[in-house]
Amino acid sequence: MHAYLFVGHIDNFESAVHKLAKQILATVYPMQLESIKDTRSISAFVKLSQNKNIIISIANIQNASNEALQAFLKDLEEPQKNTYFALHALNESNLLPTIISRCQVIYIGNKNNSKKDLSLLKKYFSVSLQEKLNIINSLKGRNETIEFLDDVLELQHQSLLKNPSLKIARDIEIVQKAKRNIMLNGNLFLHLSQMTISLSQTKEN
Repeated sequence: MHAYLFVGHIDNFESAVHKLAKQILATVYPMQLESIKDTRSISAFVKLSQNKNIIISIANIQNASNEALQAFLKDLEEPQKNTYFALHALNESNLLPTIISRCQVIYIGNKNNSKKDLSLLKKYFSVSLQEKLNIINSLKGRNETIEFLDDVLELQHQSLLKNPSLKIARDIEIVQKAKRNIMLNGNLFLHLSQMTISLSQTKEN
C-alpha cells in the first residue's frame, strides 16, 4: 500500500505521519492540495528520481477542489517505487470515493464513540456466523452501513495498536474492501455477507 488516508483531528496527523515514516524509513515532505496548480506541483515532485523512501504529506484534502482531486488520482494510482502518500481529512463525507478506495484508511481519534450506542457492534463480534448475517441484514441503507463499517474499522485499528497481529491486519483489509465496494454502489448485503464470511475464516498465520 502506497497511500494512507488519516481521518481525524489535524493535531493527530503529524504524529501519525511521523510514526509511519519511522516504520518505512522515509523522509516526509509536506505539500498542499487545494487547486489544480497544487496538483501540478505534486506531480512534478513525484516524477523526480528518488533513491530513498519519501512520504508526501497532505493535510486537509477535504478543502481540495474536485478538479484538483481528479487530477491527483493519477499520481495516487501510479506511484513511484519509493513514493508514499499520507493524506489527511477531517472526515470522509466530502471526498471522492475513488480517492478513498485507493487508500488504507486509518482513524486518528475524532470519532466520538462515547455518545454512540455500540451494542450492535459488540454483539456482531460475539455471536455466531448466522447471527452476524442477521445483524448486517438489519442495517438500513448505505449510510448506516458505511457508519457501521467505520466503527468496525476503528475498533480493529485500536486492537491492532494494542496487539499487532497478522490476523487483525488481514481483517482490516477485508472490511476496507467491503467498504470500498459499497461506496462504489455495490450491493449492500452481498458485500457485507462476503466480508462476514471472510472474517470468520482468517487465521493468525
